[in-house]
Amino acid sequence: MSSQSGKNIIRIALFAFLFIIGIALFPKPLKWDEHYGKSIKEPYGSSYLFENLDEIFHHTISTNQSSFYERFNTTNNNSAKEDESQNLIVITKSLDLDTLDYTRLLDFVSRGNHCFVASNYFDYRLLDTLRIDMDYDHSYNSDLRDLKTELLPKYERNEDVYEFKKTQFPRSLTYPDTMSVIEPISRIVGQDTSYNYVKIPYGDGVFYLHSSPIIFTNYNLLKPNQSDYIAACLGQLPDQTTIWDEYYKPNANRGGGNQLHVILRYTEVRWAYWCLLSLMLLYLLFKTKRTQRAIPILAPHKNQNKIFIETMGGLHQNHSSNKEIAKKKIKIFRDYIALKHGVHDLAPDDDSMELLAKKSGHDIDLIKRLRLLIYRAEHETFMSNEILLFLNSSINEFYRRS
Repeated sequence: MSSQSGKNIIRIALFAFLFIIGIALFPKPLKWDEHYGKSIKEPYGSSYLFENLDEIFHHTISTNQSSFYERFNTTNNNSAKEDESQNLIVITKSLDLDTLDYTRLLDFVSRGNHCFVASNYFDYRLLDTLRIDMDYDHSYNSDLRDLKTELLPKYERNEDVYEFKKTQFPRSLTYPDTMSVIEPISRIVGQDTSYNYVKIPYGDGVFYLHSSPIIFTNYNLLKPNQSDYIAACLGQLPDQTTIWDEYYKPNANRGGGNQLHVILRYTEVRWAYWCLLSLMLLYLLFKTKRTQRAIPILAPHKNQNKIFIETMGGLHQNHSSNKEIAKKKIKIFRDYIALKHGVHDLAPDDDSMELLAKKSGHDIDLIKRLRLLIYRAEHETFMSNEILLFLNSSINEFYRRS
C-alpha cells in the first residue's frame, strides 16, 4: 500500500468520525405531538405539572396504569376504601370510554370522589349524563391558535387575563339555563357565555371538565402567569389523595406491546379464544380432503314488502289503536326532518318551527299545524279517527311539497 493510499484512508476515517460526532451533537428537533404523559419532557408533555403536583396536593399522589373498570372495581384489592375520598386527574386529547369504564367512572364519582378531566373531546355519554354540550368555533382551521381565558370573579380577585400560546382552537362548554347546579369557573375572553372550565356535582362527588388540555402541558407552564391559572384550576379540587391517570393518554401502550392484551387479560375470554383456535385447527385438519360442493337449491323470490305490509296492516286492524299508528307516523316524520333538514324535533318554541319552515320551504302555518297535531297525539289519551286522518294528511302534504 502506497503512502498516498494510506493518507486517503486516514482522511476518510477522520471525516466519518467528525460526521458521526456532528450528528450526535446536533440538537434534536422538538416534537409537538400531544402526549400529556407524566414522563414526557417535550412541549406537549405534562412532566413538569406532575412533578409539581405536590405543591397543590399534600397527600399521596399515585399513578393509574389500568382502565377505570379495573382500577375502581370494588372487589379489587387495589381499589380505594369506601370512606376515603380521592381526586382523579385525567388530561388527554380525547376521552373515549367503553361501557364498563364509563359506568365505573360514574360510580367512582358518585361515591364522593372528585374527577378532573381536561380533554378536547369528551365521551358523548358522559356529556349527556352531565347535561353538557361542546360548541366548536368552525371559523378556525385546524391550526393551533392562542387562547385568552380568565377565571370568573368568584375565583379571581385581580381579574387577570391568561394568554396561552399554541393552544387548540376555541371549544366551549354549554349547558341549559335550568341546570343551576353546574358552576362555571373559567371562560374564554370576549365571550361571556363561552366557558372552558365548569364544575358539575354528581351524586356525592364532583366532575371538573376543562376543554383545553394543552393548557396543562410543559409549554404553557413557562410563565408564572400561566402557572397561576393552572394552579387555580387544579386548586378547585380538595387537598386529598390524588390519582394521576396515564392509561387514557394518546398513543398509550395499554397492553405492554401485546395486541391481544384485551383478550388474554381475562381468564374466561382467554379460554374462549384458545378453544376457538383449537376448533379452527380441527376444522382445517378434517376439511383438507377435497369435497364436492353441494348444488344450492334456489327458492323462488318472495315479495317481502307485500308480506310486511299485510302483516302490519292486519296487526293495526286487529288492535285498532289510533294512538299507536300516530306514534309510528310521528317517529317516521321526525326521522325524515332530522335526516333531510337537520331539525331533530319540533320544540314548542317558534325558533325551531321557523327553522324547519325555512329549511323545507313550507309555510309556517303548515309547520304550526303539524306541531299542534303531534302534541295532541302524544299527550291525549284517546285519538279519534278524524284527528288521525288529519294528522296523516298533514304529514303527507309536508312530504309532497318537499
